[in-house]
Order: sequence, then structure tokens, then C-alpha cells
Amino acid sequence: MEKYELPLYEQVWRVESIIGNSIIRNLYSTSYSSKHFLGENIALFEKHLKKELLELDQRGIFTEKMNLSIKLALKN
Repeated sequence: MEKYELPLYEQVWRVESIIGNSIIRNLYSTSYSSKHFLGENIALFEKHLKKELLELDQRGIFTEKMNLSIKLALKN
């Protein structure tokens, strides 16, 4: 088996993409923050999330750094 390390990958997220994209959909798929659990408070939840994110970074920009590697095994 061989392992290949790829260069560091950076994903830049903006508040709008966090709330309107896959991150929030992933959050909604959990039991503690599903749309069913939030009910009529979905808009309030998203508003509060946006407020909290902007308190962390006023520009609303977050960078996620990821290490990527590939493991390759061949069967003879």
C-alpha cells in the first residue's frame, strides 16, 4: 500500500454560503437541529446562527484547512 500526501487544501466559507449551502443542510440532518425539531423557529435559528458567525469574524469569512491524502493498494 502506498500513501500520497497532497498539498494543503483550503476551503473559504462565507456566512451566506454556510447558511445557504451544504453546512447548514448537514446540520439540519442531525437529531438536535433537524427542521422537524426546530419547527417554526427555522428562520430564527438561521438568523441567530448568522449573528453568532459574524461575532466570530465581522467579515463573515471562514477558512477551513484540510490535509488530503490518498491510500492506494493494488491486489496482485
